Amino acid sequence: MRYLLEIGCEEMPFNFASSVYADFKDVFLNKLSEIFSGEDLEMIKQKTECYATPRRIVLLTQLPDSTPVKKQKIKGPPVRFAYDSDMKPLPALFKFVEKFNISIEEVEIDKTDNGEYVAFYKSDKGIKASDVIRDLVPRIVSELKMPKNMRWGVGIRFVRPIRWILSMSDEGPVKLSLGEMSSDEFTYLERFTPSEKYEVNSIEDYFKIMKERNIILNQDERAKRIDLEIKNILGKDKKIVYDEDLLREVLFLVESPKAFLGSFNPDFLKLPKEVLITVMARHQRYFAVVDENDKIMPNFVGIINGVDKDTKIVCAGNEKVLKARLSDAMFFMKKDLTKKLRDRLDDLGTISYLEGLGNYLDKTFRIRELSLAFNRFFDINLDEDLIKNSSTLLKCDLVTQMVFEFPELQGIMGRIYAEKEGMNPEISTAIEEHYLPINMRSPLPTILLGKLLSFSDKCDHLFMSFLNNLTPTGSGDPYGQRRASAGVLRILMDSEYENELEEIFNFALNSISYITTLPSRDISALINFMKNRMSSIFIDMGYRYDLVDAVLDVTSSPVKAKRRLAVLNEWSKRDDFFDIVSTIIRLGRIISDKEEIISFDPSILVEKEEKELFERFSNLKGSLDNAILNKNYDEILGIIVALSGPVHTFFEKVLVNVDDSKLRDNRKALLNSISLPFFRLWNWKKIVRNQ
Repeated sequence: MRYLLEIGCEEMPFNFASSVYADFKDVFLNKLSEIFSGEDLEMIKQKTECYATPRRIVLLTQLPDSTPVKKQKIKGPPVRFAYDSDMKPLPALFKFVEKFNISIEEVEIDKTDNGEYVAFYKSDKGIKASDVIRDLVPRIVSELKMPKNMRWGVGIRFVRPIRWILSMSDEGPVKLSLGEMSSDEFTYLERFTPSEKYEVNSIEDYFKIMKERNIILNQDERAKRIDLEIKNILGKDKKIVYDEDLLREVLFLVESPKAFLGSFNPDFLKLPKEVLITVMARHQRYFAVVDENDKIMPNFVGIINGVDKDTKIVCAGNEKVLKARLSDAMFFMKKDLTKKLRDRLDDLGTISYLEGLGNYLDKTFRIRELSLAFNRFFDINLDEDLIKNSSTLLKCDLVTQMVFEFPELQGIMGRIYAEKEGMNPEISTAIEEHYLPINMRSPLPTILLGKLLSFSDKCDHLFMSFLNNLTPTGSGDPYGQRRASAGVLRILMDSEYENELEEIFNFALNSISYITTLPSRDISALINFMKNRMSSIFIDMGYRYDLVDAVLDVTSSPVKAKRRLAVLNEWSKRDDFFDIVSTIIRLGRIISDKEEIISFDPSILVEKEEKELFERFSNLKGSLDNAILNKNYDEILGIIVALSGPVHTFFEKVLVNVDDSKLRDNRKALLNSISLPFFRLWNWKKIVRNQ
């Protein structure tokens, strides 16, 4: 049975529309995988497609006509109670057949290990696919991930008010309801069109209507159309400034895309390129245009919804709006240049940082002190005057009119104004780059000064928020701590500094203790948060969660963790990896974490196997110490392999927990001395062995 579902609603936010089609399809297939299996499920996966536009979510699928027939064995009384010695039915059997409304002839004798019982096989008829759909769709809608949902009057929570539901199969309408709204046989086209409402007679009819009205349901085809429209309107000698985020946003703002080419007064080209692009892209959703040499042109490309619209009128309106925005930008820049960045430092005292946590002037001084401290701690050896000058100017562009009006330009305008004042290029670059990385995909700062200032800025943010009890809850990031922690970890991972986070953070807090008062110096919650973030980063990189746990349980150093994890991951691909893990765990398992271990005395060894184990370990001890010192993790793991034979022989032949306490404690001390170096590098107990 082919089935079509269209949920029509008010214009959805693009960030929801851009993910809902994949989310809807995933939930739909997950639900059906609980009902169907084998070839049926494979067919459903191949035939299911989901699309989204600003006003509709469309599901097209093909299902078996009904769910599989299920046979269920119903167990009855034992044979000795069901029949007499002549196999004549007894009352227990009559009650059984009466209960399930079957005849005695349908009953079989089932032989089991526990004896003979009467039983019969009950067949559950398959459920019609239309009934499955009717039950499934409301559950899918309720499980969709929504940035913010509300109850819109039809008794169901959704991101925007649902206006219509079209639900039909190739056998006819499939009636279903979402809250108080029931499905019907109508679809609606573009808003404000003269004949918005259309009756749909079949699935083919639906797609024919969409095609005739130039509504492109498939987001991939719509993206190609937008690309084609842009190329057609620009020709070969111009192109847009590629902006993946803007393209994706525009893709889910229109369902019938049409491009137009607008222009603006070339005098506005005096503005920095970044300002022009930001004003066009972030405020007007236009694409900036450049020539073949990437020189910005006095043009822009806009995408409107509706191929029948008169683009001349639309273009004129957009040009007028853009002119106003660019005129504002020209005015702001002219005004900003009348005052130097350094002269704006005191104005930072008027901007609040986090609620109740001072202002940006305070933060600037903390960043300066932290930068100087980290310069010493990591032995970076940057010029201290350079650090002081640059860190003092980092946030000064926040009090310019340009950044006040266009916050996306923070850092960029600081760099531009610093360049215009003729400052050291290293300072101007660092002013812009100290905001990097802004997310997990964003590039890192390119210069050392930029990395140092970025690291200090983000550490300061984490200290001030965590140590003032502003901890993140749920999956949100209201205080930007997840973003800041990702920046700190990525910068450290990109470096060679193997320091533990506790060591770095405690040193940093001591360095700013004389200029700030914190209610607490307990960084344990912050360390746990950082480790969780590190774990997420490693898992996103494709590492197994248990290997990540094994590494992060013994270190908080991002560099150490990255190196040890990479080696452990390679070793986990070996066929004998779990034998290696078992060897180490066996060594450590016999000793309780709370047990006090005495000093090992080789003269007390009695059995031949324990002497051989000690001798083998003694021979390898020098190599192990060198490998640990040189961080040669491959060699360390190789030593475990070399020890595995004597270890297994030891456990086969030697009893550790003997009555003689002196002998018992000495054997535990031997095992502890062997296992301890390996457990200091990885917590082997965290590794899942039955994979």
